[in-house]
Amino acid sequence: MPESFDISRIRDFGYYAPHLLRIKTNIPGPDDAATERVIPFVMNEAQAKLHQLWEHLLATTGYIRVIILKARREGMSTYVEGRVFHKVHTTPNSHAFIIAHDKDGTNTIFDMSKLFYESLPRKYKPMKRYSSKKELVFENPNERTRFANPGLRSKIEVFTANKVTSSRAGGYSCAHFSEVAFFPDAETLVASTTPTIPDIPGSFIVYESTAFGRGGFFHDEWMRATAKGKRRATNFVPIFFSWLGFKSYARSFTDGCRKEDVMSSLDPEEKELYRKYKATPEQLHWRRHKVLDLSGDLELFHQEYPTTPEEAFISSGSSYFNRAKIKRIQDRCVDPIKVGEISGEMFVENDEGPLHIWEEPQRGEEYMLGVDVGGGTDDGDASVIEVIKVPKGRPILEQVAEWRDWVDPVILASKVINLATYYNSGTVAPEINNHGLTCLNEIKQHYWNIYRWQYFDRFGKYMTNKLGWETNLSTRPLLCDYTSACVNADIVVIRSRGLADEMMSFIKRPSTGGEADAGCYDDRVMAYMISIFCLAHSHQSSSVLKELGLFAEPIVTEDKVKLIVSPMDHDIPPELREEKRGWYGGNNAWMNY
Repeated sequence: MPESFDISRIRDFGYYAPHLLRIKTNIPGPDDAATERVIPFVMNEAQAKLHQLWEHLLATTGYIRVIILKARREGMSTYVEGRVFHKVHTTPNSHAFIIAHDKDGTNTIFDMSKLFYESLPRKYKPMKRYSSKKELVFENPNERTRFANPGLRSKIEVFTANKVTSSRAGGYSCAHFSEVAFFPDAETLVASTTPTIPDIPGSFIVYESTAFGRGGFFHDEWMRATAKGKRRATNFVPIFFSWLGFKSYARSFTDGCRKEDVMSSLDPEEKELYRKYKATPEQLHWRRHKVLDLSGDLELFHQEYPTTPEEAFISSGSSYFNRAKIKRIQDRCVDPIKVGEISGEMFVENDEGPLHIWEEPQRGEEYMLGVDVGGGTDDGDASVIEVIKVPKGRPILEQVAEWRDWVDPVILASKVINLATYYNSGTVAPEINNHGLTCLNEIKQHYWNIYRWQYFDRFGKYMTNKLGWETNLSTRPLLCDYTSACVNADIVVIRSRGLADEMMSFIKRPSTGGEADAGCYDDRVMAYMISIFCLAHSHQSSSVLKELGLFAEPIVTEDKVKLIVSPMDHDIPPELREEKRGWYGGNNAWMNY
């Protein structure tokens, strides 16, 4: 420990870190070549911001519960490891554990802790009983003198996520879950370990990770931490730092590229970064080079170096929807005018309710309700009802309400009926797959206005009627293609941020057409796609059909002429064009049931 170190300030981490801790980093040497060096732990911009919040939470709550969504190389793990080491070094009988997502991460973190210890001045190093098996124990190694002089009796244990066994024992005061989005079973692991850490002064639990698509423990916890409402959904405080907040993420114009050339060739996203987020030309120049380093994968850049939390959780891959269009839709999303629930035919206000209303039902208007039916369990998909106003005079598909919750399919049926009745006895189009059939059977016992789907049966010889919407390998791509056409034509008005976010991350699964890839939420998207598809093919006189080039054509089968709606060819995958007549809703959707 340096002679100038003020021992009275040893518990002040902001003072402790640069004076006592050493870290490895790649910094340019005298010849400008990047070499690995051991340097004092001087906080960068992100670490300084995290430190400020950390100290504020200690002062106000006494303990730390934070979830950190980070970009690459921000130093979040280094800061948290520094706090872990500081805790066990300065507070006797402190036990901490760190869980990394893989073996390499475990080794890196443990090596960091060992370097912290080895770099301490000899006279202030705590006694170390042993350092093996990814465990650093500060205790007297001599059994004969240990009782009289035990040492700190503190320890740090480092585990790999798929090999955690001993952390259930208890007695811990600190926990760091590093890159938790990549844990194989984070829910079970966290449930078995966090209860060992009491809410006592100075204790802390940190979930920290880069994003890894939507869904899964980390994304769910982030959504809970950032959810709006009068009642908090979690004790964890969300922390996010945009790549634009780092001075090092900038590139000077000394590589032969001129600033004028960059600024005169900005694409729409770069223009938004420049105008909305105040990105400098040097930052935009750095961004272009980094995208090239990532093999030109812009979505991977969004994930690794996000500008916003929403951008971070976008899965890489081929999206069904034009992301530039969806991004503009996101910017136009607004808060609902009412939040609550429908009871009977009455709206009941409740800030935590599942129903969001952006426009009350208008006299003389007609509405379509698309329904995606979940299983009704907390660990399954939610059920969603999307309410769309039937356009009159202009081809605009306007979302006016959204209901989303986890309920039994039978209970969902009552919610559908209540909401449809509230919206002028609107047409309901429930998905009839799996649990959906149970929901449909309940709806048709008490409600008349149900979408009636005309299609060719499997033998292809005659038409038959069917209630509701059946999603399968044939029909799902058509929903996606139709919705994509509507988005591209700028004829959708989406007000729900949740829906827009899901559409942004709705990734094509390579193996199946129209299927969302792993880690993608799609319950809102499915309900929305069903609602606008069924709307357009129920109201054949609607100008939506003309806007998209949809038209009615006679189909001859044997000696009968049937009128059904067909899309323009480019809405249909080439391999499916010959069979398109069997999948589109007919013109009898408003028949009384």
